[in-house]
Amino acid sequence: DVTFEYGLVEKFGCEVWLFDPSETGLETMRNPENCIGQFHFLPVGLSDRDKHLLLAPPSNVAEGSWHPVDDYFEGVEKVPCRSISSLMQE
Repeated sequence: DVTFEYGLVEKFGCEVWLFDPSETGLETMRNPENCIGQFHFLPVGLSDRDKHLLLAPPSNVAEGSWHPVDDYFEGVEKVPCRSISSLMQE
């Protein structure tokens, strides 16, 4: 759900950067109505350094939030994360 992000664009006319490597985030941003010029989507997580993170699927599928875990188990995905300084250099 990008209702908040749409609100920022509508109220302030700003550009919005969205970072989300989860399947929920990817599905949300695949929707044609979410492909607007003010949205800039990168399928990466934000972190203190460039690395990979293990994410487990949401316990509540309707809510959709993936969460970090320490070990692999069924359904866990390894996703890329970037630091803000690394993104800014790019």
